[in-house]
Amino acid sequence: MSFVKVVYAVDGVGNLTYIDPNQAGAAGQAYNLSFTIFDTQSQRNYQNVPTDVNTVGLPRWPTKFPRAMLFLPNSNIQISWTNADPANTYAPYLLALGYRMRVQDAQNILSLIHV
Repeated sequence: MSFVKVVYAVDGVGNLTYIDPNQAGAAGQAYNLSFTIFDTQSQRNYQNVPTDVNTVGLPRWPTKFPRAMLFLPNSNIQISWTNADPANTYAPYLLALGYRMRVQDAQNILSLIHV
């Protein structure tokens, strides 16, 4: 249904510092960090271009997916992070929020999908 992100800045020793998106100015930004969402089973990308991490997923206001998605229990969803910032190293995390649903006859779910 929606997702939030958490980003830490990593210093040269490996210490993590939380980047608080509520801080004013540049202190709350993770510059040049983006991500894509990919379904490894169907080989489908959920985005046609990478999404800038600063524009989505604030902890207080989760970003809603354009429409509800159904991930089966054996689904493999891959988040690919791209850091184009030569000076900073980040440790990003993405948390998906939704409902757990039990689908009867889950093997027949492919007949319901239209592309």
